[in-house]
Amino acid sequence: MSRRTGPTASQYLRQTFVFLRRIIGKRALWVAFALMCLVFGLLEPRFLSIDNIWNVLRQTAPLLVTSIGQAVVIIGGGFDLSVGSIAAVSGIVMVYGVWSLGTIPGIMLALGSGVGIGLINGFSIARWNLNPFILTLGTMMLFRGLAYFVTGGLSLFGNIPPGMLILGNGHIGPVPIPVIIGIIGVVILAVLLRRTTLGRHSYAVGGNREAARLAGIDTSAVTIKLYAISGFFAALTGVILSARLGVATPTLGGDLNLESIAAVVIGGVSISGGEGTAMGVLLGTLILGIVRNGLNLYRVSMFIQMMITGVIIATAVLVDRLRSQ
Repeated sequence: MSRRTGPTASQYLRQTFVFLRRIIGKRALWVAFALMCLVFGLLEPRFLSIDNIWNVLRQTAPLLVTSIGQAVVIIGGGFDLSVGSIAAVSGIVMVYGVWSLGTIPGIMLALGSGVGIGLINGFSIARWNLNPFILTLGTMMLFRGLAYFVTGGLSLFGNIPPGMLILGNGHIGPVPIPVIIGIIGVVILAVLLRRTTLGRHSYAVGGNREAARLAGIDTSAVTIKLYAISGFFAALTGVILSARLGVATPTLGGDLNLESIAAVVIGGVSISGGEGTAMGVLLGTLILGIVRNGLNLYRVSMFIQMMITGVIIATAVLVDRLRSQ
């Protein structure tokens, strides 16, 4: 009669390692977020102060808003390099609109301009099957040039009503309005991805476009809608930044193109499409903001900050690649 024996020590250690790897894999962003807060809190006591926490949230909010739209496009299998240019154009449209028509019409025109540019991107990609990276690189340059042409390369300021400035500088209680807008955007993204047909179709199109088409999904319509959403959130970012500064400038949002992609990739959105969550986008954006704020407080050179940020982004892409394999 054979005796049943339990697992050996090596088998037990292996099982424990696999279990921990699964747990950490599912909570990797939370672990990274907590570790960064702990490290920067130990290195610089001011980091965990209430004032600095609000400062991080306020500085990160515009990038979060842009990243929401960028995440939708990347989940659907695309890219949008034009978001920074859309932000600049929308800020200019808003100021001209506010001067001519008033605050509310000016803001609505700005948001509409973003949706319009997004529709141009989406229709061009879907109708002619163009590479989204190349197409949006072209529209990025086109609309950035348009912003310079319309303004003559000058900033637009003066006669800005208080109602416009509130969007970038106002508070509801202790919470800055841009932070509230960012939180609402994350909730909208979560509902869109998990509770709507468009969200489910975006995962399908991003995961396998041809399979989605054979399953009866109108992939062109999905693509157009996703780029329109990206254009809306990029324009909303332009509204927030222009309202914060009290000025519209053709240089606005110059770094948003790559920063928004970096934030969503850090947040676990697959660069090849078909995967990503709203909470991941939020955490990825916060991690990027925390790194910058902590390094600034610790007085690290801008050049070193760029190197560290690049390493973080490269690591996130590598992790995404390994996870997909």
